[in-house]
Amino acid sequence: MKKIFCIVYTVFSLAFFSCSGDIFDNIEEHASEEKVYVGKFDKAEAFVGINRLEIDLMDAGRIPADQINIGKATQTIVEYDGKTYNWEGGVQSWINVTGLTEPKLYRIKVYNVDEYGNKSLPVETAAIPFTNEDVASLVAPTPAKLLAPTSAQFNWSNGLSSSFFDFYEMEYSYVDAQGILQTGKSTDNKSLSVLNLANGSSGVVNARLKVVPKQNNIPILDTVYLETVIDYQLPTIEKYLSERENRKVKNPFIEGNTATVTWGAATEHLVVTELMYETTSGTFNTVIVKASETTVECSGAKPDVPYKTRSGFVPPGAVDTLYKDWVTSRYPFFSIPDGTYLVSSNSYRYFESSGEPTAARPQNEYVIGTTVTVEGTEEGAYKISDLFGGYYEYGRGYGSAYRCWGIVSFDDALLDFILDPWPYGWNTADVISWDLATKTFTVDIYWDGTYVFRLALVKQD
Repeated sequence: MKKIFCIVYTVFSLAFFSCSGDIFDNIEEHASEEKVYVGKFDKAEAFVGINRLEIDLMDAGRIPADQINIGKATQTIVEYDGKTYNWEGGVQSWINVTGLTEPKLYRIKVYNVDEYGNKSLPVETAAIPFTNEDVASLVAPTPAKLLAPTSAQFNWSNGLSSSFFDFYEMEYSYVDAQGILQTGKSTDNKSLSVLNLANGSSGVVNARLKVVPKQNNIPILDTVYLETVIDYQLPTIEKYLSERENRKVKNPFIEGNTATVTWGAATEHLVVTELMYETTSGTFNTVIVKASETTVECSGAKPDVPYKTRSGFVPPGAVDTLYKDWVTSRYPFFSIPDGTYLVSSNSYRYFESSGEPTAARPQNEYVIGTTVTVEGTEEGAYKISDLFGGYYEYGRGYGSAYRCWGIVSFDDALLDFILDPWPYGWNTADVISWDLATKTFTVDIYWDGTYVFRLALVKQD
């Protein structure tokens, strides 16, 4: 039995020692091909700055380098434009790549290495920086200028922000009427006002705009300051007033001793209008009309006496009201009220050359009772809704194409008339009378050197 054991042991030992060299050789061969993988970054997300790109590398955000643990990584490596950079400070959660002065697409690769130089898998990104050339192309928009004798307002109707940049703040300076340099800041995106300037002076406002440029309509990381100069030439007080008119009177209607004056629309910068009139007792009254008011009553007004008006304006940014000179009306208070009128039986058509009626009876020419509207448009001028009083539309039955409104003046002039649908010519108009007792307004309308239409219009109550 002992012999058998010895034989088996001897055979096993010889076999073991004869194979041991090959086994270790195989292990050594495979050990030389071992790969060590260093921890990689989560991403590479680029943000554009001026001549630079900031690249975020970790989903967890921007973490201080001494708090980062990415496997055995000890150093962050950046590659672009064929060059390799060992990023200062070890492993980074984000990097700021500067010196990118060319307006081109930069392809940037970022990875980590360990102390033996083993590399992580890289992350890559590509972006175009906002360069100095892009900054130089930015221009502050030109404002519209609203100028007054001692102030100026600059307006940007679409705002200072645009598709090229977002506006945040403006620093500005100018010299006032006392020669003192005034400075200020504004975040108003729409307008800038400068006050207390020398009357009628010229000058400049130096402005410095703080903006953030946009690339593809996305704000970049960095702020830019745009320098701009806004010049101005203020009008003198005299020129300012001469460029504005007294508020127009539409219809100064008087009934009894009370005049009711209707005003036209308020003009730019109008604050107040004053009307001075003589009373039946021989004194003078002045009534104040605000810009928002459209009618005013003048009690105790003396008929057939002209009145005076003047308007006051406040320039933008100013405090004091500037008044124009008093203007005397061309006519006294009239008694032609606005409203609806009936064409009376005293209306007819006649030949201009002979003055003879064109028909034996007016009723053959007109449809009596046709309504016409009369509206005062300005001092001594009235708009009549049909200058023929329905002669063609109803009397002859030609229809509405032969109806025609127009504005007649007490200066015996046809100030305005509709061209469409009426296609024919005109001469003039002649205001005949206004009868207070019968409330009848009579006017002659001259047409084409042939016919005259006498309209006798009676006011409806």
